[in-house]
Amino acid sequence: MSENFKETFKTVILAVLIVLFLPLVLVCCILVGRRSSGSGHFEATYIRDIVDRNAVRNRAEMEELLDVVASSIGGLTNPKKLSGTFKSVKGVTIHPDTVKSYLDYLEDSFLISKVRRYDVKGKRYINTA
Repeated sequence: MSENFKETFKTVILAVLIVLFLPLVLVCCILVGRRSSGSGHFEATYIRDIVDRNAVRNRAEMEELLDVVASSIGGLTNPKKLSGTFKSVKGVTIHPDTVKSYLDYLEDSFLISKVRRYDVKGKRYINTA
């Protein structure tokens, strides 16, 4: 392949990634920004509703989980890895099933969404369900 083709291909892939992921990053930044603003709308609308509806016992850890997930957009993660992060960084033990429940609550409230991995070379979704 010519160098010109390789550079064009890299440019096109970068443009596609920017178009696909930049809106998601902006939405998450807006949500996190609204959460940290003095207005408290994020707190009043989303967090309190999730806590009340699902009888969440440890609200602070669920909020921190949302912060961790929002700050790692595009990164691969799972409840076990997130549980390990809480243990290593904060020294708090949260069972992976609890993390999974919190993620399900956040997904049900449309704050986050599960994305299936895609194998670019094989052009198919990897079985992650």
